[in-house]
Amino acid sequence: MVSPEKPPAAQNRPHSAMPLLTAGFFLQAHAVATYTLSRQIVYKEKRSNENKGRTMNDCTESYEESRTFNPESNEKERTAARRREHNGFPLASFAHADIRPSAPDMVEGVIFDLDGTLLDSMPWWENLGENYLISRGKTPAHDIRHHFKRLTLEGSARYMKEEYGLEESIAEISAGILAGIEHAYRDSIPLKPGVIEMLEAFSRSGVRMCVATATEHHCAQAALERLEVLHYFSAVFTCSEVGASKTEPLIFDISLAHLETPCETTFVMEDSLHAIETARRAGFPTIAVHEAASASDEAAIRRIADVYLDSFGLKA
Repeated sequence: MVSPEKPPAAQNRPHSAMPLLTAGFFLQAHAVATYTLSRQIVYKEKRSNENKGRTMNDCTESYEESRTFNPESNEKERTAARRREHNGFPLASFAHADIRPSAPDMVEGVIFDLDGTLLDSMPWWENLGENYLISRGKTPAHDIRHHFKRLTLEGSARYMKEEYGLEESIAEISAGILAGIEHAYRDSIPLKPGVIEMLEAFSRSGVRMCVATATEHHCAQAALERLEVLHYFSAVFTCSEVGASKTEPLIFDISLAHLETPCETTFVMEDSLHAIETARRAGFPTIAVHEAASASDEAAIRRIADVYLDSFGLKA
């Protein structure tokens, strides 16, 4: 995982490996909550008052009245806001999108999920846990995939050890699961159709982008490098490295602090219901991506996501 330093502008981003994690990275975790709070006030207030007829302007005025920053700081933010008026990607540019009226018009930052969102990897993952348990002489429960969707790799290994009485250590179980998928990230898993065109359009519009994934870092980076899209992202954050799954907002908060974009125009792009729910509770606007593996949750996802994409196609 990379250090949350200021990312370079998208057009100046080098096509090279990402910088190494600084030794003090996790000391900043506490500061993330403070950093993101000011970014989230406007958007959270808007969400809580949607049914009361309040507008974004009303919320903005309330937020500005509560500001305690000095005038010089406020002027810097106003200058930055004026610069941002010429940046961003309009949501209306998506050709196959169901957009809620309350969604922000422009995208300034995107926190991407990997599996099922950018990568068409779910067919590889769907049977992985079941196959591992069968190889150990166990009969998987019918709902085991539901558990794996919500857990990190380590969490999945712990779940299997506790629920199925496996003799191997959690580390050994994790290694066994990974052995069945690592080669696919290195050699086989493709991007979803339209991903490159979307990333290129975001990049041209000055959108800042990073990845937040439950996949292990070396697998994620191997796939992104092989597919020649790693340079679009200023960072790759993983659940195991931040120490929390996507049932908690920590990975999204750390990503936001890294991107330094406004929370109200920084979208979390996901395919799974639980991650979208977490992101919305944390005040992020969300873009849901159609994924066959999430078909049973599609109705619920459509109800809560700010944007639902049937595909990544863009208008001409």
